[in-house]
Amino acid sequence: MDNIINGFNKQKIGQKNEIEFWLSQMLAKIPGTGLNQKIALQWLHQDKFIIILDGLDEAKESHRSELIIKLNHLLEDLSSPVIICSRTADYEALAVNDKMKLNLNYNATIQRLNKEQNNKLS
Repeated sequence: MDNIINGFNKQKIGQKNEIEFWLSQMLAKIPGTGLNQKIALQWLHQDKFIIILDGLDEAKESHRSELIIKLNHLLEDLSSPVIICSRTADYEALAVNDKMKLNLNYNATIQRLNKEQNNKLS
């Protein structure tokens, strides 16, 4: 899928709103949308997107703590729904104290199907 944006492992996030700026840049680059960065940034604050950020566990270890803090600011500032994906073990290792936990409304764990469940779907 061409419209998936993944940049956790390439970004060192600095300013509080840098993630919003980065998201608006990425959204403006999606072919066929006709979005420019200014409109994309406005739409981020107008609940026009469902934001799915995959690869938190792929971010450089030295950046993960800072990234969690910035993602929490993003979660506070935006009205758009945000989904953040990570391998469970990697996130749990990072979230050993409350400052390093994401302030999410909900969380979910996706698990493999057992043989019986898999056979029912076949």
